[in-house]
Amino acid sequence: MPSHADLDRQIEHLMECKPLSETEVKTLCEQARTILVEEWNVQPVKCLLVVIFMIVFLLLFVVIVVVVVIFMIEIDLLLHLQEKERDYKRRLSSTVDILHCLLMLYVLV
Repeated sequence: MPSHADLDRQIEHLMECKPLSETEVKTLCEQARTILVEEWNVQPVKCLLVVIFMIVFLLLFVVIVVVVVIFMIEIDLLLHLQEKERDYKRRLSSTVDILHCLLMLYVLV
């Protein structure tokens, strides 16, 4: 078990974004494991399948949320495009009406 000075040196090393050796990482993981085993609210996971299932479930949930958000954005864009199209049609019809009036005035004069 490494001393506190060694642990402080490793933490300083990590805070400076410098890599640790593989043996140092293994000893840090062992220390963390011994500390977590002593905690009352930490339960050991016997089966790796549970962890994999949770990761897959969370990834699937994220994918579903992303798809829903993209779908909502597409619907919003379509609504805005339809609104702009209606506005253009309205402007076009008013322009055509003005042209008709001008043509009628020209024919009458």
